Amino acid sequence: MTRLSSTEYLTQCVTQLNDACRWLQRSYDKCQSFDFSQALSDDQYDDLENLSSRFARVTDILLIRYTGHWTRPS
Repeated sequence: MTRLSSTEYLTQCVTQLNDACRWLQRSYDKCQSFDFSQALSDDQYDDLENLSSRFARVTDILLIRYTGHWTRPS
């Protein structure tokens, strides 16, 4: 396995981040209409779980992969 150059690595991170943000936005839009003063359905709980997973994915890419690249020893 070859090590990516910094430019290649960052390009890969940006692509992954854009894809993850698109899915996060989709989940966010889906959950926007929920009435939290009412009991939620099982499907709505699944949608909220997807939202939290996708948020975690975006933060993982942004904080761990992107910043980790710049803070790890060469």
